[in-house]
Amino acid sequence: MNGALHARGEGPKGCLRSCAVAHAARDLEALECCGGEAMASSPFPLDFTYVRVPADDEQPLEQLTGTATGPGDAMALEICKAHFSRNGGIKDTSLLRAQYGEDVVREKLEALERVAAEGSVETFALVRPSKETRPTPQCGTYIYLDEMGVMKSLPKNKRASEIARACGLEVESPFLGDVYIGRVNVGAVPVRAESFSVDELRADSVFMRSAPSENYQTQQAMYEYNKAVQAKQVGAKTPEEQAQLEEARGWRWAQTADDVEVNVAVPEGTMAKDVVVKFGSQSLRVSLKSNPDLPLVDFKLFAAVRTDECTWTVSGGDKGKRSVQVTMDKMVPGTWDALEAASDGKLV
Repeated sequence: MNGALHARGEGPKGCLRSCAVAHAARDLEALECCGGEAMASSPFPLDFTYVRVPADDEQPLEQLTGTATGPGDAMALEICKAHFSRNGGIKDTSLLRAQYGEDVVREKLEALERVAAEGSVETFALVRPSKETRPTPQCGTYIYLDEMGVMKSLPKNKRASEIARACGLEVESPFLGDVYIGRVNVGAVPVRAESFSVDELRADSVFMRSAPSENYQTQQAMYEYNKAVQAKQVGAKTPEEQAQLEEARGWRWAQTADDVEVNVAVPEGTMAKDVVVKFGSQSLRVSLKSNPDLPLVDFKLFAAVRTDECTWTVSGGDKGKRSVQVTMDKMVPGTWDALEAASDGKLV
């Protein structure tokens, strides 16, 4: 869902949340760049199968057929938007009111209703693509869910959570409403939808047997990646020194290959309605409405971000301290040497 209003923390958490269209096709985006030779003929339109997992346990799993009219993740770009547009309108905005205040929600309600009517898709990766992915290499398998399920008051989907856990994933919050499971081949040129069958959800299938170990390997790889990034930082500090520095300057940051997260300390009692967050293609500014001319942070970012997928929220931090948590999707996946380049040329 585009824009700053986003009811964070109420959906399944297998990765940083953001707009679904970008996530599914971007996991191994670099694999698209494998020579650029023109294809002899287009594979589109392309028929493929996917699976519906009803929220109602009495209804059976259903294998469906979709048609991709072009490259990319057809499930997020086309198929599921149509499904979720039929899930009704907004019924509950209490979570948004608590986070952002009555005035902000009232101002944005028309836009939210429009997004709900068009269908808004979120993805949850069951298995991320890699060269070892089974049964097909370089294919990611995803759960697609209605991103506005909380506001539409959709029922919990117990089976979807059970499938995710069977794949070795932690599910902190429930899936809501009917969800769909599909696959994207990021190794193909161009990136395209790949068939996923209902039989692959059987416990003895190649997919279900392989998923837990593949997810464990992905988690280990990310751990080693983050450890290597920290080790390469110029003038790396001990954990105690780093904590003291973050306390003094009032903010801290972390990154993965795809995302940047910045936490900015705010006074006790601060609510989302008291905060102003402005995103630029290569900038971030956080300030309090009570003192807009004196920003808490005002960064020129190390590289570009996708502004329509940036989100933020206010939450309690360590020892009860409040902070603004900002999540930004990198325009180009990779490692940033720093959050920004300061005016004196030092990286911070």
